[in-house]
Amino acid sequence: MTKLQLSFAIGNYDRTRALIDGVVTIDGVDPVYMTLAPEEIFFRAFRAAEFDICELSLSSYTIQTARNESPYIAIPAFVSWAFRHTAIYVRTDRVKNPADLKGKKVGVPEYQLTANVWARAFLADDYGINPSDIYWIRGDIESRVRPEKIVVDLPHGVRLDNAPEGATISDLLERGDAAALVLDGEVSEHTREIRWTVLVPRPSSRATFRMPLPERNRLWIRLSPRGPRSWRTSVGFCRSAWVRAREANAEISG
Repeated sequence: MTKLQLSFAIGNYDRTRALIDGVVTIDGVDPVYMTLAPEEIFFRAFRAAEFDICELSLSSYTIQTARNESPYIAIPAFVSWAFRHTAIYVRTDRVKNPADLKGKKVGVPEYQLTANVWARAFLADDYGINPSDIYWIRGDIESRVRPEKIVVDLPHGVRLDNAPEGATISDLLERGDAAALVLDGEVSEHTREIRWTVLVPRPSSRATFRMPLPERNRLWIRLSPRGPRSWRTSVGFCRSAWVRAREANAEISG
């Protein structure tokens, strides 16, 4: 019997390696695995639906699904995890605490990236800084050109402009035209020549902005399935699936 050939585009994580290496097989399927950078996967998936099965941006998928425009159906399998409170990189000569971000220019690769949604959510929930309090500048970290993968309708009062032609958001941070960046990765190599730090460090970090221990611990608690209020509204279906899985595991282990 001929197996169904399906293309899989996923990151090379420990959670997916058994599939990529062939240790775990799929009955009746001859998979063609492509290990690609997440942003390449997301762009090609949302622009041209190039893959049969792939890792997707949760925020982009949620937007497309709400518009009935998504070519994919999601399953609650989270293959990429990160502590998004460390996604905000700031110039230490401009920003000492979260309140200093108000009225400042902040660079983002794309406004609707999942990492940026999380960052905006905890800034609003934990520090009272709304998206409309910041002047957002969109551009790539290294390349001079990076379009949004999907069309975004901004909320009222939110200001978002493109970086000047020929400039990256890393350039803006380096020369002081932006006070901070919100990234889904690390800052550019040449940007590291200036003094910068993560705004909200991990509990073990010795970065410039030092949070009281109770507040740092609370950030870890916020990584539970409950999540920030503004994000729970958008992805309640994922939380429900996660909670059901936890309850099922508890019954099995009990």
